[in-house]
Amino acid sequence: MAERPPRVLLIDDSEGYVRMAHKFLRRYEYATNCELTNPCWQCDYRRGCRLKQARDWTQTTEILRRYGGEVDAILLDVHFDLPIEQLVAEPGLPGATALDTDDPDPVELENLRRYQGFHILRRLRKRFGQVPVVLMTSNTSIAFNEPEIEADLANEEYTQLFEDEEISAQSLAAKIERARRMGQQQSTSEDGTFFWGTSRAMARIRRWLEVFARGDQPILLLGETGTGKSFIAEQFIHPLARPEKIFCAIDLATIPENLVAAELFGTSKGAFSGAVGRPGRFEYASGGTLFLDEIGNLSLELQKRLLGVLQDRRVTRLGENKPRPVDVKLVVATNEDLEERVRDGSFRADLYQRLNPAAKVRLPPLRERKEDLRGMCSFLSRRVFTSEGNRKLLAEFGTMFNIAPSRVGASLTFSQKIRAAPADTVTFQLAGLALDCLGQHDFPGNTRQLEMVLSNALLFSLTDALAAGRVGDRPVVAIDAQVLRELIAASDLTRPEQNAEPASEAQRLIVELDPADTLNNASRNVEKQYFEELYLRCGGDFERMARHLLSGPASKNARKVQLRFNNLGLSVRDLRDRFG
Repeated sequence: MAERPPRVLLIDDSEGYVRMAHKFLRRYEYATNCELTNPCWQCDYRRGCRLKQARDWTQTTEILRRYGGEVDAILLDVHFDLPIEQLVAEPGLPGATALDTDDPDPVELENLRRYQGFHILRRLRKRFGQVPVVLMTSNTSIAFNEPEIEADLANEEYTQLFEDEEISAQSLAAKIERARRMGQQQSTSEDGTFFWGTSRAMARIRRWLEVFARGDQPILLLGETGTGKSFIAEQFIHPLARPEKIFCAIDLATIPENLVAAELFGTSKGAFSGAVGRPGRFEYASGGTLFLDEIGNLSLELQKRLLGVLQDRRVTRLGENKPRPVDVKLVVATNEDLEERVRDGSFRADLYQRLNPAAKVRLPPLRERKEDLRGMCSFLSRRVFTSEGNRKLLAEFGTMFNIAPSRVGASLTFSQKIRAAPADTVTFQLAGLALDCLGQHDFPGNTRQLEMVLSNALLFSLTDALAAGRVGDRPVVAIDAQVLRELIAASDLTRPEQNAEPASEAQRLIVELDPADTLNNASRNVEKQYFEELYLRCGGDFERMARHLLSGPASKNARKVQLRFNNLGLSVRDLRDRFG
């Protein structure tokens, strides 16, 4: 059976957009209120027919119900010149109060007609979820940046159409396909490597990255720690940008400042004491993708040098005068506000522009994606048991219920009543107080923190279930709310520190003094203990550490503190593992 063409619904009170669509966009099927099946442009009754489109909200719902909601895209006009009884109003939008009285204010009524498309859009989102919509207008005076409608437009497609119908049709067709693509991505919440969720915001980010990845311009990833910037760079952008080529990543926060230039640009033999001739990361990654994490840690001098490499697409090793051509897909990431850094002079404006801020993508924190929490937990839980050690535990539990180790799987349910579980599957139950505990937490460490908490909760619960032996006939493991709460508290670096001193007061710490082979090593050991204890007291916040250690702006000094922290051989990951 042949696949039907994409189905489009037109919502407009006039005939102009319908005529244009039927003339130029005949590859689509149009949803109508008509019982005839032939295309409108081939119909003998098309002239004067009022069934070709939806002219108001009531007709919109009728047509959508007629097709069971199976519409691939909606084309929606903004301005509707309709009688008042055919208008709808949504609170907070322009003209919303016009229907509150029998004698509406003429200005409010005109605003309701002028922005009727936005009122219909909001109702579509409430009643019909995430169906792709393209807003259309030929009115240049429509204020798309008005506060009342700006939020509604943040994740929608809209276009301005002009008198040239052919050009307008080309623009509209591109918008339809873009909207359809986003709709398809929303229905696929994961791609095997990353959980995108089902929100329109994440679908738009995914679509942007697909486009940006295929070009040669840099991509700037913004977002808090743990939102998945490095993962997206390697697992999503790189395969699209330079498949089969090398991926090279470097975290600039972990490299001492005096070694960053050599690491990025390479060295010639004798460039400095102990230097050998070797390529830097730009040369090593040439032809592939280079990911620079924490780009904000670069000094102004290194920013200038990086700018030259990006402008000339050539790199000069330290100690040499000969530039070498390089070709990399550059992806940079930071959790800082680079625009603020440009304003205060700590980040070069010309480098910021060269990093292509037009293609910057902000990955939202987990607290802004609460609607994706359950899906993300299911996704992460499947990853837990892909490692050999964890899978052995799962297989051991499964054998108690006569499940072969080679066939055992794991699933996660949020239901308090489990009536039927998949065959050969151990079901983990995350419900009741345990689910509430997850939902109420903001997870400042974002996806990374959630994954560690959930992984530990699954393993703790599985270990306890193994110790208890077989109970009942179903392989079900309930995740304990108390265990989950304790794991969250232990992993949350932003919790209030019980022993922290006010920033204005001196810190008094106790260190152990052990003999060393040199005074330098002895003092370094003392400094390392001090940094470690201060890190723990400040909840892992380098900016707060900077307030105790250095005078001046803590936001700027935090990078110096973090670099010294790394120079001393301290590791954030090790401290988290040791002290939670």
